[in-house]
Amino acid sequence: MLLRPKENEKFDVILAGGKKQSITPHATPLPDAVVQAKDRLGLVVEELTPMSAQKYGMVDEEGMLITQVLRNSIAAKTGLQVGDIITSLGRYPVRSLKEFSNLMKYLPENGKVRIGVTRGGQRGWGMLEL
Repeated sequence: MLLRPKENEKFDVILAGGKKQSITPHATPLPDAVVQAKDRLGLVVEELTPMSAQKYGMVDEEGMLITQVLRNSIAAKTGLQVGDIITSLGRYPVRSLKEFSNLMKYLPENGKVRIGVTRGGQRGWGMLEL
């Protein structure tokens, strides 16, 4: 059974070797780019790492994995789906959360932006209409 402690509620864990340690969990704010992606584009993303790529059986090991697409959002209208990997915005590659964050800052308020996506091992392009 998995126990989920409440924020600021101390609990004990037993580490390898039998050592006991007390831990107090604290909420960590989401990176601004993740919040902007949800608010502006209507999608929830997480950085794709070699470990998460292996977990999900992905070919790519870099980019932003789409984990949720909100109904009637820009992302939904573009045809983005859960499991797609964002590999570029405009003409710039997206290999990490840091790159994605930098590019999100410069998205125009309106207009069209080209987005590179990998789906099922196939690379393709779409247009985000902001």
